[in-house]
Amino acid sequence: MRWLFIEAHDVFMFRESKPFAAGQNFIARSVFPPTPQTILGAIRTHVLETMRVDLAAYGRRNVDPTLLAAIGGPAIDNTAADLGALRLKGPFLARRDHAGIVSRVIKMPLDVMKHKDMETFAVLAPKHHDHDDAITNAPFSAWRPLETAEGGYQEAGGWLAEDLLAVYLAGGIPTEAIPDKALFLTEERIGLGIDYSRRTAQDRLLYHAEFTRPQVDFGDDALTTGLLVGLNDDLSEILLPAQGMINIGGEGRSAWYETVTPIFAQPTASQGRLK
Repeated sequence: MRWLFIEAHDVFMFRESKPFAAGQNFIARSVFPPTPQTILGAIRTHVLETMRVDLAAYGRRNVDPTLLAAIGGPAIDNTAADLGALRLKGPFLARRDHAGIVSRVIKMPLDVMKHKDMETFAVLAPKHHDHDDAITNAPFSAWRPLETAEGGYQEAGGWLAEDLLAVYLAGGIPTEAIPDKALFLTEERIGLGIDYSRRTAQDRLLYHAEFTRPQVDFGDDALTTGLLVGLNDDLSEILLPAQGMINIGGEGRSAWYETVTPIFAQPTASQGRLK
């Protein structure tokens, strides 16, 4: 697996799937981190643009068959859309430190609790008795509900660093939660619909959009927030250089990507249950 670290030049904009147009629904909400489909689409488009493929011909699947086998193609006539051989892992939210080491940050597991008055954490344990009080329409055989949090604990929230993820997966208790604001900020901006034929603002077409600004710290403990994406080696090395520019997300935003060797938590497999 080849891993790419993607760093925004300015901000990211990955809009939710709800319909949006100036004059209709005037608020464009942001989704961060983006979905795998969004990133895979950006990479496929980048490959086509880098190889100077005629996009109209690609829409008709009238291009080199080896390219279609690699990245897939759109649906046409009796041929269904497909993704080709290109495979993706992620995207994960990640940070790069001053030494260039990249590691993920993972959304805090829901069974991790934090005391509302103290900086202490706890992990909810499975109940040891029958769960007759649990009612569900899903298969429930062998499931173990969690005990209720008591003593002033509430859902921890935030993000978990890779080293603390390893602690958690080994059965330990995390000691720190990274807040959203330490990783990224949400910026709200106002825009106007444009009449491109006259290069002027259109009347009554005001909209509101959310952008995500990844945090960059230039201090002694410099940390840069970005996206970590894994691609299958055999294809990505042919289709993508080791580093470069890529258009990603809405409003033509661009980013810089480079090949990295990230650090991953490697828990020891054990017998029994999993969560």
